[in-house]
Amino acid sequence: MMVFSVSYKINKDFKNKKLYAVFGLVLFESNLSFEFPDYISVFSGSFSINNDWATVSALGTKERHEKTVVRFFTENRKTTVFSTNNYTKALKKASELSDLLGVKMYDATKS
Repeated sequence: MMVFSVSYKINKDFKNKKLYAVFGLVLFESNLSFEFPDYISVFSGSFSINNDWATVSALGTKERHEKTVVRFFTENRKTTVFSTNNYTKALKKASELSDLLGVKMYDATKS
């Protein structure tokens, strides 16, 4: 069950927001500042996260997970905007963002 979440709201005018929610109810939002993408990419990989909190910290300091991510690329800089275990969901999200922003989308999982 997802109690607390942080998500991005990407708008066509690129006045984006970062949303903080509890039980799906947005409690707070802030401006989200990153560069307009030259292109959007979908790819799979193994990603690690720190687990420095609660009882899981005793098990080690990092966890590794296989994910499919959607990233915005501007020149040689990248911003991850979506992460999931579901390839189809990631591809759909990237396609929607590509259409909304009018930029090309590349599926790097097929290379």
